[in-house]
Amino acid sequence: MIKRLRHTRYRIPFLSMGFLLPLLLHGISFGFTCEGRIVSPGNTKAEVILKCGYPDWQEEYDETLITSVDKHTKQRITTTISEWTYNLGSNQFIRFLTFRNNRLVDITTGDYGYSKKEHSRAPCKDRVIAVGSTKAEVVLKCGNPITIERRTNALKENVDETTERITVMSIEEWTYNFGPGRFMRIFIFKNNRLVEIRTGEYGY
Repeated sequence: MIKRLRHTRYRIPFLSMGFLLPLLLHGISFGFTCEGRIVSPGNTKAEVILKCGYPDWQEEYDETLITSVDKHTKQRITTTISEWTYNLGSNQFIRFLTFRNNRLVDITTGDYGYSKKEHSRAPCKDRVIAVGSTKAEVVLKCGNPITIERRTNALKENVDETTERITVMSIEEWTYNFGPGRFMRIFIFKNNRLVEIRTGEYGY
């Protein structure tokens, strides 16, 4: 998963920890509640679905580790990475859940979610789309694109002297037409993250 880190220096006046704690933890979640049921790392996909229902968005890709056991033997271990997104409405933060195979390993929070009424007012009016956004966030803010182009690459990297990691990279280009007088926008995703925004011709 791509994580965005922002380094900024602030002068913060004295505030109670009760006020600061939600700010410090924004973006990091150790668990959250669905209909009074706690979702936390270690849960299986089935347990999360029973507590929260099916996600609003899900992405999946494979990561393979190849390790040299000896001169003649290599061990290959493939892990399926699943990223689920829950939009819990305008009064709660969007939740991003990451599973490795069938186990929940990470929960992060995004911006406040959207109600169905707000979602129907897309596309993108007065809403900031930033590099690093997930596909679910873009759809919530902009609606569905008019076209999607897909291709797949395999990214290989050395973990150490005996192990290499191969990640299947899904690359998608989403095109949005915002009508006459506005430029079309092309969003480039790698797996579930927005990595580039391009400007096209005028819409129609």
